[in-house]
Parts: sequence; C-alpha cells; structure tokens
Amino acid sequence: MEAERKEVRKIDLNDFHHEKVTLTPNKPGQILIKINGRSEGCIYKRREGISWVRHGRTIRLFTQDDFEGQIEKVISGVKVEDSEDKSNKAEEVKVEVKVEPRIKTDFVESNKEVKKMEYAIEKKKNVLLKGPTGCGKSFLIDEMAKHHGKVLHVINCDVELDKSELIGHYIIKESDSGVVSEWIPGLIPTAMENGDWVVFDELNMSRAEVLSSMNQAMDYRRRITIKEHANEVIEAHEDFRMFACINPEYAGTCELNYAFRRRFNNIIDIDYLPESKEIKLLVDRTGLDKERAEKLVKIANDTRRLEKSGKLEHSVSTAHLLEFAEMLKDGKFSAVDCAKITINLTDDFGEQEDIINIVKNYFY
Repeated sequence: MEAERKEVRKIDLNDFHHEKVTLTPNKPGQILIKINGRSEGCIYKRREGISWVRHGRTIRLFTQDDFEGQIEKVISGVKVEDSEDKSNKAEEVKVEVKVEPRIKTDFVESNKEVKKMEYAIEKKKNVLLKGPTGCGKSFLIDEMAKHHGKVLHVINCDVELDKSELIGHYIIKESDSGVVSEWIPGLIPTAMENGDWVVFDELNMSRAEVLSSMNQAMDYRRRITIKEHANEVIEAHEDFRMFACINPEYAGTCELNYAFRRRFNNIIDIDYLPESKEIKLLVDRTGLDKERAEKLVKIANDTRRLEKSGKLEHSVSTAHLLEFAEMLKDGKFSAVDCAKITINLTDDFGEQEDIINIVKNYFY
C-alpha cells in the first residue's frame, strides 16, 4: 500500500486586516472561511497553489513561497483532494495560517502609514518621516513604540545638540585613588546595546557634525566604532531602531545631503488628514460637537492654503486644532479667545491678526 502523502500549505491573511478570521474544514478539497462571523467563501487546493474563492470568483491565490516562516495558527487533518491525483483519493494536508489583527493605535491614517511603519520596523529599516509641523509624525512613532513595548528616546535636534551627547564623553571625577576620568556612553551606543528605539525630531535643524556621528549606526552593519573610547565597537541589539522626523519647509532648517539621506532606506510622507477624518478626530478625541469641529477644520484649511500661496508664513496644524477644540468644548472662553491662546503662531502682529480674522469669519 502506497504511503500517505502529507503536504504543508501556509496562508497569510495579514493583508486583510480583519480582527477575527476562522477557517473550518468542510468537504474534501474545501475549507470554509469566515471573517468577523460572516461567510467569505472557500479556500481550495489547486494545481497552482491555494486559492481563495469568494462569491464564485477567485480573488486571491496563495503560493508556498509567499508565507515562509509566517505561522501562528495551525489547522490540521484537513482532507483535500489533489487535482493531479488520478485515483481521486483524498490526502491529508496541513494548512498553516497566520492571522494578524490590525495594529491598533490612536494614530489616524490617511495613506496606510501604520502598515508602512510596521513593514520598516520588521525589516530593520531606518525611517525618515516627512511632513508639516503638527501633522502627527512624532505621535506615530510614539504609538508604534507603545504597540511593540519599546523604550523610545526622543532627541530634539537644534544647533545646540552636540556630538558628545550622542556618542559619549569623559568626565573628571574624584575617587579614593585621586582624580580619574570616567567614560559616559552617549544615547546612541546605549540604545544600540539595550535594543531601544531612537527618534531624531526636526533632524534637519542639526549641525553637519552631529549628522555625521549618526552615519555608522545607520549603516547596514548596525555597529559603531567609538574612536573617543579606545575604538570600542558597539553591536546593535536585534530590536534597535532609528527614526527621524523633518519638516522640509520649516524656517532655519537645512537640506539633508544625498549621502546621508540615502541611509534612510524607508521615507514616509505624512500630511494633514482629509477634512472628514480631521473633523472626526476632533470629535473623537475632545468630545467637541461636529458642527464646531467642522468650523475649526475649515479655519485650519484656510490658513494652510494661504501658507502654500505665500500669504501666511504659518498655518494651523492638527496639534493646534486639538488644543483649540479641547478649550472650546470647556465653554469658558469664546472661540476668538481660544484661538488667541491655542493658535498663537507668530509674534508678527499683522499675520496673527489675519489668522484671528479667519476665526471670526466662522464664529461671528
């Protein structure tokens, strides 16, 4: 008697981002699939691989190579008929399934930003987030760090940031044997050893000397040699990740040179949310009524259009709107007073007055 053949098929449902996927063995050659309790067709074994057939139409074809190493849940003992088996005898097939729910964060997406970040984190990429001030760049990184349970070090970049803060430096101290020098490791080698995450906020405000000190840590070898400390070599922990945020239009910033920029092998653009999503964000986060939330978003969009046309130097960000909405909901101040406190963007009296006049257009 011929030995029974056993095969392994792996089906990755990660792309569908559903919270609950169930696969139920049915008749030979067929597995029923339900998503959130609703029937979504069947999975069949076919000559070219495994197909997901929904409403009589093949909508997804899975192949063995697509799912290497992605196993979370196993359904075994499924009887599947081999289309190439002339005897039409059922064979035992093990179907391995990875069901990965949507990553839940408080960041509101407009263009799959969370999915892009998750890919970069999984692949150990250096990530550069580009976008206007207050659109949620730093918040997204913070949310991802919380999701993964990682320590996040935020470095606020400016012209005062020194290389020694990042790499390390010696201090002079007294001991029982007299005055001695002691090496204090900087933030980068410490994070590399511990497997922490590091984000450089407003990276393009840093001096060239500071940027050059980051080069080694961003290299594919993921190690640094500290010349200042007897050429000590620091190897990056498996979990170490580096991120940076820039606002290309921000005053006082410099353009990143090509050699440094290419070290960021994943660059993600983040912009303000579409109007409907920004309104919903204000309502959900602050409890402000929809009617007034709509007015706030219109105010912000008016300032953004004026900034793009060069008529204003600053515009109202999502972060400003959240502060504005929270204060307005409390009901202790008028809309104009709230605006003067929460979106006081500039010391230029004329420009600030223009912004307040936009607020008055919607609230008076």
